[in-house]
Amino acid sequence: MISWRQTSLTIIAFFRILVLYPEVQKRAQKEVDAITGGLRLPDYNDRPRLPYTDALTREVMRWSMATPVGW
Repeated sequence: MISWRQTSLTIIAFFRILVLYPEVQKRAQKEVDAITGGLRLPDYNDRPRLPYTDALTREVMRWSMATPVGW
């Protein structure tokens, strides 16, 4: 079971990455806008065409796992 605290920590890790590395945010936003045209949110079907954004998501999960590991 994922606790609200751990989920919050994962969200905080995401924002920490965006604040510490603004070039990451700009590159991810550029990639998303190129796929969606800036008119909609990306959906799961867009994932194969968003490799940088997918890698960013995986990196956030590496920084702060949403579930405990090694219990």
